[in-house]
Amino acid sequence: MRHLILVASATLALLLGAGATPATAACDPATRAVQYMHSVQMSDGSIDGNINETADYVLGAATDGVDPGTLTGPTGKSPFDYFLVDLAGSQASLADANVLGKLIQAVVAGHRDPHNFGGLNLIDRLRNGSTPGGSPTPYYNPATGVFLDALSAGQNQTFAQANAILGLVAGDLSFTVPVKAITELESLQSTSGVTKGGWSSFGTFDTNDTAIALMALAATGHTATTDGAIFSTAFTYLLTQQDPASGGFTFSTDFGTASDPDSDSFVIQALLASGQDPAGSTWTNAKGNAPSDILTFQDPASGGFVFATGGKLQAFATTQTVVGLRHTFLPVTGSYASGATVPAAGCPVATAVVQLAPAPAPKLPAAGRPSTVANSRPDPETIAIQAALLLAVALLLVIGAGGYARQRRR
Repeated sequence: MRHLILVASATLALLLGAGATPATAACDPATRAVQYMHSVQMSDGSIDGNINETADYVLGAATDGVDPGTLTGPTGKSPFDYFLVDLAGSQASLADANVLGKLIQAVVAGHRDPHNFGGLNLIDRLRNGSTPGGSPTPYYNPATGVFLDALSAGQNQTFAQANAILGLVAGDLSFTVPVKAITELESLQSTSGVTKGGWSSFGTFDTNDTAIALMALAATGHTATTDGAIFSTAFTYLLTQQDPASGGFTFSTDFGTASDPDSDSFVIQALLASGQDPAGSTWTNAKGNAPSDILTFQDPASGGFVFATGGKLQAFATTQTVVGLRHTFLPVTGSYASGATVPAAGCPVATAVVQLAPAPAPKLPAAGRPSTVANSRPDPETIAIQAALLLAVALLLVIGAGGYARQRRR
């Protein structure tokens, strides 16, 4: 019975992502995760006082049909209040291209203007500016194509390069990412040995770096068709990182094969961005796949996630799951009604109001672009999707009446 409920939940999650993104679907895993993050949001508006985690919170909420500006902590401060205080003070969000690129993605997802946020043109700063302080360093070197990874002294270059590219793609529709910047990202891919096809950070080739690199390449129009060798070897590498016991994905087999929710989410996003089906036969083993495995890490009571089975709930583990649960990928700018709030804690009642997910783009620079929120009468396809969702919800509720609802996803 638990297995049947897990499958039903996974199917419901994929239906939501593939056709619509309702902010208040009954017991929806993504919405429950946003609820959990809202419950642990700090007084300054942040998640854990961390720029990147808070940015992930914003991105996740935006993909779930929630206006990130409505996400306020105990003192009424939103993530954007937190970002603005940082920009006016310590400027941790300007430390290097990695964190600045991530900030730009969050600002865009919140439907703020990255060309004028906190009195700064974040896009121009990333393209042509330098870090603050007594020894300013350019964020981008046009001679080499390298974006600055100052916080990790170059050991986190894949994320710095990818997040900078994703930020520029999301924040400036007219900007063409320099060829040298793309070439630099491609050059970081392993070309030999057991790590062939993977990307790395801190000396370890892993799924997360590989996934973020694939999303950045896809966002600039590179596909498995135009860059076959790069994508095919990346897919081959990712398959070596699939957990034989769960069908999910480990961070890196250098540390064992056990899967984790963040790696599941990253791989789901990368595969979707690359035109793959993460629940398809290629990415499914005898135990399952990433979309089914990620749900096993979610706490049914709170909606939060643990990083490892039996571990403690973590905001960090939860912030990175929602985009994958929503069956979409970076960069995401959000399609939601202004003022749309996260439902109250607990399993919210299903509603017929949905946010339409962007249609798959034939060319990937358009992926994740903002789409117009539908305020008119839903079309027949949308009505059919809503009916299917309500039937799926009803099925889960009937199963729950038999005494098994609290054990679903486990």
